[in-house]
Amino acid sequence: MPWRLMTGSESGGALDYSAHVRAFTSLVAASCWYSISFARAALRVGQLMTAELLRK
Repeated sequence: MPWRLMTGSESGGALDYSAHVRAFTSLVAASCWYSISFARAALRVGQLMTAELLRK
C-alpha cells in the first residue's frame, strides 16, 4: 500500500514518485484548461443567445 508510511524495514527500497507526480500534475493542468475552455464556450453561447433575443 503506497499511501501508508514505511517502517524501518521497508525504507531500504524507497520509491521515486516523481513520475507519478508529473503525471498527476499534467492531468490536473489538462482538467483545469478543459474546464476554463468549457466555461468560456458556455459564456459565448449565452452572449450569442442574448444578442439574438435583443435583436428581435
